Amino acid sequence: MAQDEASLQRWLAQEEGDRDAAKFALHRLQSTAEFYRQRLLGLLVRGKGGEGAVSRARELLRDLEAEVTASDSNSGGMQSRTSNYEVLSSSLKETQRSCDSLNREMVQQASSNEKLVESMGTVKAANKRLLEQIRTQQAEIGQLTQQCVNTEERTEQLRRRQELDREAARQEALHQAAILRENGAERRSEVQQQLTGQLRKLQLGAVGALTGAQQLSQELQVRRQESVAFLEEVFSWLHIWKQAQWPGRCLFSASL
Repeated sequence: MAQDEASLQRWLAQEEGDRDAAKFALHRLQSTAEFYRQRLLGLLVRGKGGEGAVSRARELLRDLEAEVTASDSNSGGMQSRTSNYEVLSSSLKETQRSCDSLNREMVQQASSNEKLVESMGTVKAANKRLLEQIRTQQAEIGQLTQQCVNTEERTEQLRRRQELDREAARQEALHQAAILRENGAERRSEVQQQLTGQLRKLQLGAVGALTGAQQLSQELQVRRQESVAFLEEVFSWLHIWKQAQWPGRCLFSASL
């Protein structure tokens, strides 16, 4: 009777020790799963790194599976002796299912991040092309402005030359008038014809110069209007792109 009681006490002590060991193993497994879950969530929250982040997440999942497998194999002997270890086995399976679900979520998130990176690359390329077009247009505007300045300078030179020519013609006319007064009416008529021809040539030259300057000014005005319209269209596309990009960021934050 005393021997049976001692055997029963030893069995109870062993059972209690196995139960404590099972609790410790379960607690350790839960702590390990929580540790890896926090690290995986950290990768998901950052959402950057592309292939590097995916590779790191897979390494973490492999480490977690290895620790779960090791814990499962270490607890196999005790499971055969008591039904309390069935709880540990169920917890291990539940943890493995959580890991699988987290792995799938990580893969989906990585795929979404890759698509987002590709979209950002496309948008950056489009922005680069727009900036190049803007620089080209600005260079053309600068050239047109310089052409306008040169045209104005040439017009001013023509105006001054015309004034000098008119003054020279006036002086010549005065000189010829003096000669006419000396040489008589016949000479006066001949000189007047010559002066009239010279004045007509000067007037025609002045009209042609002014017409050319007006045409250049009109062409410059048209180019400026085209440049302004192009810049307004570019800024409108940039505004539309920013509005389209904002919902995508909100969706990405919501998925996290």
